[in-house]
Amino acid sequence: MNLLQDKSYSKNFQEARVLDFYIPQEKTKKDILVFISSSNWQNGDKSDWQQTAEYFCQKGYLVACVNFRLTPDWSFPAQIEDLRLAISYIKKQASLLGFASYRLTIAGVAAGAYLALLLAVI
Repeated sequence: MNLLQDKSYSKNFQEARVLDFYIPQEKTKKDILVFISSSNWQNGDKSDWQQTAEYFCQKGYLVACVNFRLTPDWSFPAQIEDLRLAISYIKKQASLLGFASYRLTIAGVAAGAYLALLLAVI
């Protein structure tokens, strides 16, 4: 497994708009899993998903764990704007790594789940 940490997915707000890529040695799956940080709008970090990301990466999935701008410093819709940028970046990088960018699953807990649902609707 290769781990690329703290990759910025935007030229703006680079300190908040970062993600980690977990790249499998053997690509037994062509799917991409995206885990959204934050159990609420004010805190949470992509590292919260590390154990889960490592598990799926070992199964052959490309995994991305994403951070975004948090409240109270940033109000909605900053979070969904960040995640749309992140998904675009992830798809581009996934294609370069040999993964099918259309085979994408997004998950989160609490606020992260809400944002995943909004992304699906958009």
